[in-house]
Amino acid sequence: MTSYEDFCVTVNGEPGSYQVEARGPGEISIAPLPFAFDQDEFALLQTELESIKNGEAPSRQQMQAVGALLFSALMPRKILRGLARSYDELPPEKHLRLKLAIRPPELNILPWELLYDPDEENFLAARLSTPIVRMVESGVPSASLLARRPLRVLYVQAAPSDLPELDLMASENALRQALGKHAEIVSLRAATPPALRQALRQPFHILHYDGHAMFDASAGAGYLCLQDENGYAHQISGELLATYLEGTPIRLVTLAACESGMDSQEKRFAGIAQQLMKSSNLPAAIAMQFSIPDRSAIAFVSGFYGALADDYPIDAAVTEGRKAILELIGGEAFTAPDWATAVLFLRAKDSDIFGGGASKTASGAQTKSKEEKGMKNEKKSQNSGIQIGKGSTIQGDVFTGGKKSGVSIGSISNVSGGQLNVAGGDIHTTTVSGSGGLTIAQVFEQLTQKVNSLPDGPAKMMAATAVQGLKTEADKGGQADEKTVAQWLGLLAPIAPEIHQAALANFRNPPAGLSPVFKKAAG
Repeated sequence: MTSYEDFCVTVNGEPGSYQVEARGPGEISIAPLPFAFDQDEFALLQTELESIKNGEAPSRQQMQAVGALLFSALMPRKILRGLARSYDELPPEKHLRLKLAIRPPELNILPWELLYDPDEENFLAARLSTPIVRMVESGVPSASLLARRPLRVLYVQAAPSDLPELDLMASENALRQALGKHAEIVSLRAATPPALRQALRQPFHILHYDGHAMFDASAGAGYLCLQDENGYAHQISGELLATYLEGTPIRLVTLAACESGMDSQEKRFAGIAQQLMKSSNLPAAIAMQFSIPDRSAIAFVSGFYGALADDYPIDAAVTEGRKAILELIGGEAFTAPDWATAVLFLRAKDSDIFGGGASKTASGAQTKSKEEKGMKNEKKSQNSGIQIGKGSTIQGDVFTGGKKSGVSIGSISNVSGGQLNVAGGDIHTTTVSGSGGLTIAQVFEQLTQKVNSLPDGPAKMMAATAVQGLKTEADKGGQADEKTVAQWLGLLAPIAPEIHQAALANFRNPPAGLSPVFKKAAG
């Protein structure tokens, strides 16, 4: 397993008198040096960054120029020599983690994840040997690394009606596909602040948020957008979220929302993730410093959580998430900033926050920790409620490895293997065959087999997510949404053309019982 030691770089000072210092393994310590970052270069950098923030696709040369400018300022010759000596001090199985504490706020907002070494011709954050993390200084001690496996994940989703519509299904399915049997995932949809507080009364290790976030530059503060009782946006700050998490076993918060990692150039710790880390004992948080396209965000979720499931430490897992985006983008990979948008804030000395504490039996199975025993075999978790028919509510759906279990509707329990339609009191399952001689179940079995034949990687994960999304819509019967079906088909087209064509063929000549919207969406 990849493991790291820290090479810490700290920047202090004010415009015109910045200084940089460093320390690393083997008692290496570099005294403060001038931080060579002149105002003309800074102005050029800001112009380039504004283009990136506005969604304009830079050239590879522009990306390299930005990264090289950051690198030359942060790594004067003495610090580069110290970095080289630190490598010499490491045992063969170790790598160096570049841990940055950029204290001047006007420098802290820069995308240091774009650091580019012009001599070696590589972006540091895209390599497992040199992950980049942000160090957050706080008077609150970091929580101990006692989180145990199996992981419990609280997936929080919000889509306020007064904000632009989001397609959140893909990210949730990608997370479930990546973690599989390695985690128990509980979903809280249409999340309100009271519902989130209630959900956090149960033990979880990871909180993953999908939805809107915003940074108000005039107010110098960032906010997550949950929903109020009427479905409108309800803003909460990172500081308030920290109070929600106080006393919980949460060890990682992932904010899959644009601008959730943005900070103020006037003062530090104004952004959502920065406030959260400053005000809580949280060991780690991941947030987005720019906007990020849906496809890239889904690829990051797949790569990151897939690596986490394979026992990668969190910084290495973030790098795997970056590589998944690069793989998705392909030949134009380094011309887009998507792969560098995620920021990892880390306070823990050990980035293996979900692995080191878990004890195992001789057979390899993990023994129960005190935390697990303290769960009292809890198998239900409140979500926002799923309305079925008139006046019926299912609460406490538990998802383990992406499968729903323990669902009870009146005297009906554990419905599976078909389509559940509840309307006016009628309950039935649909597995009838259609004009092509296949049942709905057989159609999706064939599509799943095609997915399984793909080579491992982000494309396979995203194809599996899309096929599962289509099946979820098929299971809704007459409630299937044509727009959602079309979106899943659109996701399949560029990443798995053969599977896309197979889906179109099946949906244009659909099995009996499949909603007509599939045929309409397939054209």
